[in-house]
Amino acid sequence: MKTLIIYDDTGRKSEVIADIIGNKGFADVVVKKRCLEDYYRESMGKIYSNVVWKKIHSVFEYSDLVRQLDVYTNQDVRVIHCFSNYIVSDMNAAKLSFDKLGFIDEPYGVFDGSRAVLAMFPNVDTYITFCKNIIAGRKAWDLVKEIDEHFNIDGMVDVGIISNFIQCVTGNFDSRYFNSLKGNEYTLVKKSTNKKKIKAEYDFYHLLPEDMKYWFVMPFDYKEDENTASYTMERLHMTDLAIKWVHGSMDKAEFSNLMDKYFYFFKCRHTKDCTKEEYTATADELYINKVNARIADLKRLPEYGQIQALLAAKGDITIDSLLERYFALKEKSRVETTIHRKW
Repeated sequence: MKTLIIYDDTGRKSEVIADIIGNKGFADVVVKKRCLEDYYRESMGKIYSNVVWKKIHSVFEYSDLVRQLDVYTNQDVRVIHCFSNYIVSDMNAAKLSFDKLGFIDEPYGVFDGSRAVLAMFPNVDTYITFCKNIIAGRKAWDLVKEIDEHFNIDGMVDVGIISNFIQCVTGNFDSRYFNSLKGNEYTLVKKSTNKKKIKAEYDFYHLLPEDMKYWFVMPFDYKEDENTASYTMERLHMTDLAIKWVHGSMDKAEFSNLMDKYFYFFKCRHTKDCTKEEYTATADELYINKVNARIADLKRLPEYGQIQALLAAKGDITIDSLLERYFALKEKSRVETTIHRKW
């Protein structure tokens, strides 16, 4: 049996998501250096042995698609029409539903609650009929909802929902290894075994001058138990600048406005005199001592052996050699800064 998968990337994005990724479709959203389409396609390759993959960018491509499908009309081909705003979040759970493709004898709509995730077709002829309705002006997701037979699927997430999208593009709360970030649509809870650090972060906000609290998210509900400490923050539906930059969605005007706000922040900051020695000590604490402490924490992790093996596979690279390179670059920067000041 051959499985023909039509990856529908014609869905509209909300204004918030469009502001983050620009004109790109969900298929081209980059997460950890790979597009969402690549993740979906890889998942399907693990479920089906003989996959033909076709992506639709525009409804105007369906006429050409129908012509291409003629070669499959007399073959044992089953079809999946899937929407790019959904991603596989739990492979084992989703596979139970995708396995049903080999047993259907009529079209099925597959849903996440009331939302259309995909449609399954027992042969090319029934799918061509589906495509012709789209060519006639119907929406693919509306047609899926009109299919008589249907079932719900687990293990799929709609990244068209802003909160899910933010989780997705930020690596699903892929925080630093010693922290744990958990949240819902409205709040985030930051937890760590480093109780001193969490308490310091919590206290930092409350020690800020009143006029500077505007720039920070307020932590609340500090908790501490025998092993961990935590606090809660309001969840803001936004990504960091890197996400917008990678997706090419920041124009000159927005970048200019961002720079204006940065410099306004610098202007608002409270200043105080310090000696050269105090400056050097603070810089060393931030960029030398802190880095060394984190490397030491990393080396104590059970997973550190795996990290070493991955680096070794790339050649003569170790954590220590990378650290030496970092310190060499820092020293070069320090020297250049000193020369510039003397000049």
